Amino acid sequence: MTQPAGIRTVRCVDRSAAVKQLPALHGVAIRLRDAGTNDHVIAVALDIDDDQVATLLHIADAKLANLLVLQRVPMRAVVAGLEGEPLNQRRQGERS
Repeated sequence: MTQPAGIRTVRCVDRSAAVKQLPALHGVAIRLRDAGTNDHVIAVALDIDDDQVATLLHIADAKLANLLVLQRVPMRAVVAGLEGEPLNQRRQGERS
């Protein structure tokens, strides 16, 4: 899919690279789940209680989704954010 003229996006990385950017505990939990490991084995491997695995995976999935979304933010939004300009403010002359 090509981007409209004038819009550059931050280079996207694949999911496995994004998992490597997570805190170690979250990354290991996701990799174990992706490998088909059951919750009890994940709990033992991470030295946590069985009932904490679902919450940990929920948080890990949210962090991963956030990383993947951030990698798709238009570059002009990133630059605007760095310059302190509100991201929802229209530039002069822009159409809706």
